[in-house]
Amino acid sequence: EVISSVFNTIYISRSKDFNEDVRLVCVRHLEQLIRFDVSRPVKTEYLKYLGWACYDHAHAIRFEAVRAINNLIQVSHSYE
Repeated sequence: EVISSVFNTIYISRSKDFNEDVRLVCVRHLEQLIRFDVSRPVKTEYLKYLGWACYDHAHAIRFEAVRAINNLIQVSHSYE
């Protein structure tokens, strides 16, 4: 519940921030959040924000989102 509360109150609003650096930090921490929430490793409520970040106008945000998705895929394959 704590993770969900923090996500809903802080991440959602900051992921749309005007400042590119803030959005970049959000994408980096979202990957960590997905890895941390082992109860549900692939939550669409989290993954959709990585997908949306792939369409950000800033190259650094798009790159970080693709890197995070790639890392999550590699981690999920290591569990198989």
